[in-house]
Amino acid sequence: MRDQQLSGDYALVIMVPHQGDHEWAVVFDDGEDDARVYVREEDEDGEMWFLTAPDISMFFWDLAQTGLSWYEDTKVKGASLSAVATLAWSLVCEAILILDKLMEHLSRTRGR
Repeated sequence: MRDQQLSGDYALVIMVPHQGDHEWAVVFDDGEDDARVYVREEDEDGEMWFLTAPDISMFFWDLAQTGLSWYEDTKVKGASLSAVATLAWSLVCEAILILDKLMEHLSRTRGR
């Protein structure tokens, strides 16, 4: 991250979409309690990183709001609220797994 002139001792990819050439990574410094979320893209000029959320909770909140907007936009076309609820629950579970991985990593690096 320092090579990209961005703050962060560690970066952990949390999501790679099934479309596009980008991925999301949580980025944090040793000793931080939370992480920032960046999206990484590549083009002919190389790798670019963009801050997409100042903390993990905002990232997942944004994903949940996107899912809700999708449901509101498509419910007439047959989308079900249960599908949106399933997506939201999946995001919560994913957030818990990511935070668990971060805590495990920090514990190992701090020798606990």
